[in-house]
Amino acid sequence: MIDQILNSRQRSKAATSLFALFLSTSVMLAQTFNARLTGTVTDVSGAALPGATVTATQVQTGVRKSASTDESGIYNIPLLLPGVYEVSVEAAGMQSQVRRDVRLEVNQTATLDFRLGVAQVQTSVDVTAEIPLLQSETSSVGTTLENKLIEQYPLIQRDVMGMLRSLPGVVTSSSIGDARGGRNVFDSTFSVAGGRSSTNEVLLDGAPNTIGDFNGVVIVPALDSVQEFRVESSTYSAEFGRSGGGAVNVVTKSGTNELHGGLYYFHQNDAFNANSFTNNRNAQNGQALPKELVKRHQYGGTFGGPVFLPNIYNGRNKTFFFTSFEGRRERNPLQGLYSIPTAKEMAGDFSETYAIVNGQPQQVQIFNPFTTRLVNGRYVRDAFPGNIIPASMQNPIAREVLKAYPTPNRPGDPITG
Repeated sequence: MIDQILNSRQRSKAATSLFALFLSTSVMLAQTFNARLTGTVTDVSGAALPGATVTATQVQTGVRKSASTDESGIYNIPLLLPGVYEVSVEAAGMQSQVRRDVRLEVNQTATLDFRLGVAQVQTSVDVTAEIPLLQSETSSVGTTLENKLIEQYPLIQRDVMGMLRSLPGVVTSSSIGDARGGRNVFDSTFSVAGGRSSTNEVLLDGAPNTIGDFNGVVIVPALDSVQEFRVESSTYSAEFGRSGGGAVNVVTKSGTNELHGGLYYFHQNDAFNANSFTNNRNAQNGQALPKELVKRHQYGGTFGGPVFLPNIYNGRNKTFFFTSFEGRRERNPLQGLYSIPTAKEMAGDFSETYAIVNGQPQQVQIFNPFTTRLVNGRYVRDAFPGNIIPASMQNPIAREVLKAYPTPNRPGDPITG
């Protein structure tokens, strides 16, 4: 038997280039991750103010979207990117009002009401206190992780999908956070709100991000490129109807009016690790088994800002770009207990090859396939003398392949080897 550590060198490179065009007059974005702002505008007596103009301005980009109230004083501003906004309202003959630091999350429908007083002179009211937003327009239940928490959360291999472990209503398997087939294929074996595992919907910027085989996640974006992470657990709208459990909504960052970027490098090495309890327990001749080999280099960077072409185009408050790159070089161990041929078996000698049959050892008989013949309606073969395959009948290619087998590093079963 052999306790073999197979060293595999994996090269995984995840590069994401996201160029987002945000125009103040038209925004073409998926509804499944954008936020919506709604509410009513009334005077101090509670009477509706039709025709009032409500404007939502994203603080980091300066992008503005406006809507007018209807006859009932209700306004509706859809397709807002998650982020922090300033919301202002103006109406003829009334005081204007500004609400600052209004934070909208992924797929949130927030209600923000205004009550305006009569303007004796040109006046405005600036509200800076944090106001909790109601979400009375939808019965959806979910949990949102904001960017600051995402950046500070300790994650194995910096895999953003590993954050599922911490969310309420999510039950994960022991393999959660492990990639299948490489860094960018994630095995979605987790259950949301009692739903069946591997039946969840996973969206990246509103687009489906799963494959049909095991509902694995195709693209796992780099941690530094993720803006928000939300899991819809129950009573969500029909736009998530493909899910058999929950809906995971991952939204990546976009550029802002300021140039921002960053570089990172993470390194994991077995030289920094203590030996495992199992290796110490299985010590041979007073010597512990060697530590598992781990060499992982993970590096990358992000860069974003307004699109600017000197003397041609200035994209501030209008057009932005964001790009992200991540690379990984890794030597990762795969440990297992395997059977390999004994030295005699490699030479064609099976005289000491036994198997346990009905609780008793029984020699494994080797037959010559070239002696196959039909006897009394049955095909029979002759056994090799001494259960040994002659060297003249051994395939030369097979003999070369056998040279690649490692030698045993621990004894096998006393009977079967």
